[in-house]
Amino acid sequence: MNCVEFESVMPEYLEGMHTSEQQAHLDSCPACSGLLSDLNLISSQAKLLLASDEPRPALWNALEGRLRSDGLIRRSEPISIQVRFKESFFHRWRAAWLVPAAAALAIVAGLKLYRPAGAGDNAPIAKQPVAAQPATRTASAKVPVSREDQLWLNSVAARPPAQLARFRSDLDDANAFIRDAEQSLKNDPNDAYTQQMLINAYKVGKHPMVSINNPYGPVTVKAGTAREVLVIAILHSDKVELDQSQSHNRIDIVSHLLPGADQNSGMVEYQVQVPAEASLTIHSDSGRMRAEKLRGDVSMESNSGAMEVVECADDHVHLKTLNGPISVMNVRNGHVEIVSMGGNVSLTSVSGPYVAVNSNTGKIEYAGDFAGEGEYSFTSHTGDIEAVAPAYASIDVLARSNQGRVESDFSLEPKHTPFYAQAGSAFAGTLGKAASRVNFFSFSGRIHLKKRQ
Repeated sequence: MNCVEFESVMPEYLEGMHTSEQQAHLDSCPACSGLLSDLNLISSQAKLLLASDEPRPALWNALEGRLRSDGLIRRSEPISIQVRFKESFFHRWRAAWLVPAAAALAIVAGLKLYRPAGAGDNAPIAKQPVAAQPATRTASAKVPVSREDQLWLNSVAARPPAQLARFRSDLDDANAFIRDAEQSLKNDPNDAYTQQMLINAYKVGKHPMVSINNPYGPVTVKAGTAREVLVIAILHSDKVELDQSQSHNRIDIVSHLLPGADQNSGMVEYQVQVPAEASLTIHSDSGRMRAEKLRGDVSMESNSGAMEVVECADDHVHLKTLNGPISVMNVRNGHVEIVSMGGNVSLTSVSGPYVAVNSNTGKIEYAGDFAGEGEYSFTSHTGDIEAVAPAYASIDVLARSNQGRVESDFSLEPKHTPFYAQAGSAFAGTLGKAASRVNFFSFSGRIHLKKRQ
């Protein structure tokens, strides 16, 4: 089987219907396997995107006719391609970005507007600009061919002349769209409709390390496909650009602020998927950060941005903030360390061998069972400490505040302490088998150990 024959059966292959001969060709042909990988990645991203505007039906009709004429689809029923955006990430966006996406599908490669990066690829992230209106190009316009485009055209030079001409036409359309988007940015850099979406994919090994430095804007990281890191970034203006690099199993992404950038024009929104066992580091000045369903180490640092760690297990969690709120939920068997100057800290169903929170003025709240035979330490200067535990909790607890009131809803088994436990300012005792050690200390904050109702 050759490449032309394989492309003719690719729709069936993508649907899971393939023969041993087709699989053998795919295993031995880097070009076809690379093409299939690109199409699978495009398909997987389409599933992540939700409601937004759709392009005109005429666009899909034209795309279908082009794919049929190229012999890439043969079934009689019309194709249905629906790409919808998550409203929170693509607010007020136009669907015009689908024009270059459609062109990329028509040339069956997507190399111009969508090019996943392989391991060790240090080239800039492939750009997919978004503009208010699709670019138009007159029939007489002469589009210059870049070196990169010419190399790509050379790689498909053996195609039939009619098909090659269509490829060139689609490539020109994509280039025209990019120029139009760039001109829109120059005309009005702050126009929300001219935001850019950048997509990049990285092949990684086991236990990769991913670092994201984003001064302004939210960063959401979730567990995704094994041995692959997928980064979607939305740039709000031309005052910020992305610097990215991959060194072996480490990936670094930096939102690089350009002269004149501020909190609005320098904003970048990230949605990232990493292998569950990846180690993650995020730095931000004010953007919200969220890590979900990871099993590797998680480290976050911020001035005022909110931090969320949800449904993680068997990992080290290190969170540090000046004034941003912190929320940690459903973390099992975790080594958790949190430092906050003024931000409130909330822990729900968090357990592990070591859980420590140190706050200056922020409030500390804990709701859980203090499981795992661990050590739990909550310390504040002026912030209140409130913990809610079930009646069956197994703890050895010590609480003290120099100037704040200290209360417990539990009837604890008394124990000796290294200090005088004055009623209302300190208490100490055990509950159940005293499997976990729990310490509450504050200078002037109020401490309350509540019983879950």
